[in-house]
Amino acid sequence: MTALAGVLGPASTGDREAAARSILHDQRIFSSGEQEIASSNRCTLGISPHPAWKSSPLARSGEWLAVADVRLDNRGELLRRLGADAAGATDAQILLLAWRSAGEASLNWIVGDFALAIYDPERGELVLARDLAGQFPLFLAQSGDRTGFASMPSGLRSFIGQLDLNKQRLALTLCDVGHDDYHSHFAKVQRVLPGEIVRIGKGEISRRFYWHVPSRAQHRNGRDWVEEYRQTLDAAVADRCRGFAPIATHLSSGWDSSAVTATAAKLAGPANVVAFTSAPLFRTDLPEPLRRLADESPIASTTAEFASVQHVIVRELPPFLEAVRRQSLLCEEPILSVPNLAWTVEIRRLAAEHGAQRLLAGTLGNLTLNRGGLYVLSEWLRLKHPMLWLRQAVLAYRRSDVRIGGIVYNSVLPWLPAPFSRFLERSVIGVRTLEDISFLRPEWLTAVQGAYAKTLEANVNLPENALARIRALDPGMLRKGGLADHGVLELDPLGDRRCIDLALGLPPRKRYWNGVARPLARAALADRVPPEVLNLRGRGLQGADWALRFTKTDAHEMLEEIAGNSTAADLLDIDRMRTAIERWPSKSANAVGLVSEFRLALLGALSCGLFACVHEARAKSGG
Repeated sequence: MTALAGVLGPASTGDREAAARSILHDQRIFSSGEQEIASSNRCTLGISPHPAWKSSPLARSGEWLAVADVRLDNRGELLRRLGADAAGATDAQILLLAWRSAGEASLNWIVGDFALAIYDPERGELVLARDLAGQFPLFLAQSGDRTGFASMPSGLRSFIGQLDLNKQRLALTLCDVGHDDYHSHFAKVQRVLPGEIVRIGKGEISRRFYWHVPSRAQHRNGRDWVEEYRQTLDAAVADRCRGFAPIATHLSSGWDSSAVTATAAKLAGPANVVAFTSAPLFRTDLPEPLRRLADESPIASTTAEFASVQHVIVRELPPFLEAVRRQSLLCEEPILSVPNLAWTVEIRRLAAEHGAQRLLAGTLGNLTLNRGGLYVLSEWLRLKHPMLWLRQAVLAYRRSDVRIGGIVYNSVLPWLPAPFSRFLERSVIGVRTLEDISFLRPEWLTAVQGAYAKTLEANVNLPENALARIRALDPGMLRKGGLADHGVLELDPLGDRRCIDLALGLPPRKRYWNGVARPLARAALADRVPPEVLNLRGRGLQGADWALRFTKTDAHEMLEEIAGNSTAADLLDIDRMRTAIERWPSKSANAVGLVSEFRLALLGALSCGLFACVHEARAKSGG
């Protein structure tokens, strides 16, 4: 990972280079401070590598320029395709060669994580693009007739004069909607979205997604599917381990992290893998209907023993307020899942103590290789196979852990009107509606209603929507902040382009069949994940003791700090938040309704308010 910079416009070369150097300087916490700058016609590009990251230097071919924050996994394949000599070729040079050979189509050749910029002198055009899972970030802004870009929003502070907060975007984020909105949390700063290509010409900016869902794969027998799954997982993990030891991993009780940890042990050797599991410090009972595990460490220990890797159980966490304050500055975006943030920060710190520079996660597994569940029943109705749906529904009903209401709901969900779906969530499942739990002021709640309704209507079991949800996670800024914090880069093999490509082409029977969820993944993982994990009923609930770690007193302290901030006070209903804190749950804090109101909505609002505080304080200090 590295810091990128660039300026396009009619200014003199000297002015552009000075601006690019300022952009890199403002991102110095993400880099080494060393700068490489190059100019061509109307464009200047720059790069500054992180000390712990083997970055690819700036590439030049005549008047063409390219710079990339990249982890390229298929160098050999690209060079063979291009007919180029591998000797001495940098990743950025390969990407520039590919672009000159095939233009936008070359982005579909890349396997790996990237954020790149290419200047095309023939068109007088600057091209920005990111990998489809958004593992590395990229931002742009306009100032007069110039356009600048940077890896992180802070890099554009000097370019546009100052960074003011974007309240509309903060409101959308607080409600977990508007993920396709390219505006950032800072006014005048735009995101390059995951899987997007942005072309910047003279006075024009065009955007489009360059990668789309692959055509449905043809039917193959079970053995072929299993081998392809295993080969794809092995390749994705191997490419993220190569050249690094030890390797740290997140390990929970679920399939995703278990698959990644076991595969890393298989490929890198068990002695080179350290698995970290977050576990509660305080005893916490969960409501029976949740079917969740408060402490995942016993099951995770089974996987660690099965894979013969070192296992570290993490129970001591940094104070939530301290974690939110620091990560808001480093990641430059509000982090709403506060309990998860605390244990992630601690695991990164411990991984660095163990000498690891890479931390593998399995965040995207449920949207990629391990995608599947009861909701797949709706696919048979969508494909107009009612008798096949009926047979699968009957087989699902014979399971002791499946109810008839769940079968009906999952089968018809894609066609339910949004208001009725919300009614069922509230009355049957117990999920609170946006109006019930949001701590936004009424005028801001009204402003985001349209985006919320659009999100509900898009809740259809289609590959296109699975891809949209992958893009929505957009973890690039979290990755960048984590690297700046402890020098540890978090990577997700299950977000690999090859995993996404395979997963979104899987037919329904590979995702739910004869009452068995994820039958393909179950068969493929049988060679590396213990049966106790594959047969586990229910899932883990990480951070289950959140209400005991972060108390009413802590919440009041955090609220009083944000109450004096004008942006937070304009955005949030401070009085309602104060009243809610007085009802802080001491028992049954993980009941569905209480989790929605307190762990999600209230802690999210407090975190968002603190984000406003720390960034406006930084703006005033000029830091």
